[in-house]
Formats: sequence, structure tokens, C-alpha cells
Amino acid sequence: MGIKWLLISNAVLLGIFIVIPICRNLALYIFEKLSDTRKSKMISIMIFFGFLLIALALIFAIPGNGEEKSIKPMFSINNQKSIFVLPDNTNKISPDYFSDRESLESIHFYGENAEIDVATFAGCSNLKSVILPQKIKTIKPLTFAYCTELNSINIPKSVNEIGNGAFLHCTNLTEIKIQGDIGEEVFSGCSNLSKVTIAGNVRRIPDRAFQNCEKLTNISLPSSITTIGRSAFSGCKSLESIKIPSSVIFIGDEAFKDCQSLKVDYQKGSYAEQWFNSNRGGN
Repeated sequence: MGIKWLLISNAVLLGIFIVIPICRNLALYIFEKLSDTRKSKMISIMIFFGFLLIALALIFAIPGNGEEKSIKPMFSINNQKSIFVLPDNTNKISPDYFSDRESLESIHFYGENAEIDVATFAGCSNLKSVILPQKIKTIKPLTFAYCTELNSINIPKSVNEIGNGAFLHCTNLTEIKIQGDIGEEVFSGCSNLSKVTIAGNVRRIPDRAFQNCEKLTNISLPSSITTIGRSAFSGCKSLESIKIPSSVIFIGDEAFKDCQSLKVDYQKGSYAEQWFNSNRGGN
């Protein structure tokens, strides 16, 4: 804030002591050679341009819409158990302030287009509630990794990508809806995750995406899925059923390792049938 007001004051001083005197002296020089009618018009023009230059200086001195805004909590409880409400002019959040902040319990974005950087909330072990920007496009790698108290999060429809390990070891997370591409280990170690909904535009289940999701009981893959990565569902001990569409043309090694109770629904003659027959159920 100090730097911003320093820039503003400098811009004002520049206008008062440099811009206006130059305009005045130039006007006086020209006025001597003009008629009275033209002098009055010239005075108006010079005043206009003088104020215009001051206004431009102020505009460039104050951070614009395209620049990052500083993050200040709008509301907190006892300065310890914190609820942060991000204003609507915040458009980029870095991990410098939030990462490993154990006191953080809730965060609410009022802005629609804020960008959240890699690992911004990683290690916020008491974070329970998050309301994301409504037009956010990407949840970057490790954004909520090891947020062990986070039990639910509503991912906006605008999200088309969730990065590697974005929810790694969120052990209290119980439900998630996926509407875009996901990265490796995205929900790995989410031991209480029991309900997963995958929208029809998701193309692949990457390596270790749901590894050790021990409470996951069933999952249905949309016809858009073409790839199930290595160890994608390994360690999902409670997984009882999965429907694999005929669109799947690759399943990685140990994709269903240690899924002892698994029953697989696939079309006869499909790649999935061949894979499970040759891999003894994925183990």
C-alpha cells in the first residue's frame, strides 16, 4: 500500500510542478502571437491537456485490473482460527501466505476469475470449507494436498483441469464430482472418499489417480474415457463394481491391484475383457 500511494503522490507532484508549468509557459509564448479569440480557445485546450496528462499519470500509478492484487483477510476470528474472504478484485493467489497455515479453517472467493497458484493451500490441515471462484478454469497441482480436514468441495463447471496431486491425501474428503481432465495422484490417499461422479467429457484416469481410496465402493466411467493409468485404482479395497466402457483402449499395469471384491462390467470382445482375462482381475 505504501508503494502505491508513493507512486500516486509522485504523479500528482509531477503534474503540479512539471506538466502544468510547461503547459503554462508554452501557452504564454503562443498567446503573444494570437488574437484574443484564439487565446481563449488555446487556454481551454491547454488546461484540458494538462489535466489529461495528470489523469494518465494517476492511471499508470494505480495497479490496474490486469495486475495482481494484494491479499488481505476481510474477516478473521481471534487472529488464530481464521476465515478468509477474498474480495472480488483479487485475481491471483500465491502460496506464500496460505501454505501450511494450520489455523486456516475456511476460505471464500467472491471474485469469479481468480487464479490459484500451485500448492497454495497445501498443508492447511484444518481447512474444512472452500468456495472457489465461479469461473476458475484450473485447479493446479498440489493446491489442496494434505488438507486432511477438507470433507467436501464444490468444483465449478468452469474447471476443465485438475492438476497432479491437487487433493493428495485429503483423508477426510468423502465426495467429489469431476468435470474436466485430472492429473496423476489427484485423489491418491483420500482414504474416506466414497462417492465419485465423473462427467462425460473426461478422457483419462491417470496413474495412481484413486490409489488407496479405501472407502470407494463403486464407480461408473463415462464413454469418453479412453485410458486407465497404472495403479489408477490400486489399493481400493472396498471397490465392489466398476463399469468400463468400450471406448477404453488402454489399461496400465496394476490398475486394480488389491481390489479383492471387484466385479467388472464390460462389453464382450472389448479391450477391457481382454485385459482382465490376461491380468487375472487386475491384480
